[in-house]
Formats: sequence, C-alpha cells, structure tokens
Amino acid sequence: MADLGYTQDFYITSTDEDWVATTAEMLEERDLSGVYEKRDMLGGPKTINIQNFIKSSRVVIFGFDKYNKNEEFQALLVLQDMFDKNDRSLNKLIVVKLTEHSEVPSFLNIYHPLEARMEDFNDKVVRSIKMQIKEMKRKEKNGTSTDQSLALGIEEMTIASK
Repeated sequence: MADLGYTQDFYITSTDEDWVATTAEMLEERDLSGVYEKRDMLGGPKTINIQNFIKSSRVVIFGFDKYNKNEEFQALLVLQDMFDKNDRSLNKLIVVKLTEHSEVPSFLNIYHPLEARMEDFNDKVVRSIKMQIKEMKRKEKNGTSTDQSLALGIEEMTIASK
C-alpha cells in the first residue's frame, strides 16, 4: 500500500476561530495531533498552506456557520485531495454545523453533519477521527480496498452505538 503522507490526525477550519481553537485543544487533549490556520500557518500563499494542511491530515473538520465562499473552496480542495489519492470512502471530511442556522454547501449534502451545540459532539468527533485512523491502518496492513474498509467501519459504528 502506498504511503499517503499523513503527518497529522486532523486539520480543523471555520470562520469561528474561537470554536476552532477550543475544539483543536479538546482533540489534542485526547491524544490526536492536528493543525489549524491561526496557530500553524506559515508564511507564503494561504492557499498553499491550506492545501498542505489538507494533504498532511487524515481528517478535515469543517465548522460551518453562515455561508462563506472561502470555506466552500476549501471543502472542494478536500474533495480534490480524496480523488487525487483515489480515496472513495469519503471519510476524510467531517462536516460540523456550528449553530441551528448554519449553512452547509449543497454539494456536501452526502455528509451527515455533526452538531457542535449537541452535548455528545466531542465524543462523536473523536470517534469519527479514530474510526478513520483505524480504517487507514487496516488498509495499509491488509491491503483492503477502501470500499471494504468503509463497510467494516460502518459495521463497527453500528455495533458501538447499540
């Protein structure tokens, strides 16, 4: 299996910088490594930095509030990265609605958004990331196809939720 070059567990982004910092801190306290723009962006073009964050992260977490064209562009970059790596599982992206009135771009309707305001949000986002990491490790170890790994991951989530 080819090395996909991941050095981070997550990249988190949103126009709500406080939510990003708080959520990243919570994830890092749970032994996940991550990056976000305000803290980790280097000098140079912002788009190149964002592309590097996306390519180096196993999971990208998007917190959506009001419609923002920049976030829509970043979400398209994530999808492009998945296609470039031939990752048909679509597990790289975690969509989060920050408020009841958050607007998620329509092309992301295939994703079930997590609700940041819900009591179990922290546990759900951590489980989502860990499931993706486990799936990737299983694929690398067994040479299992992405579609087979996705089915196994869904089965594990169903069992865990009972």
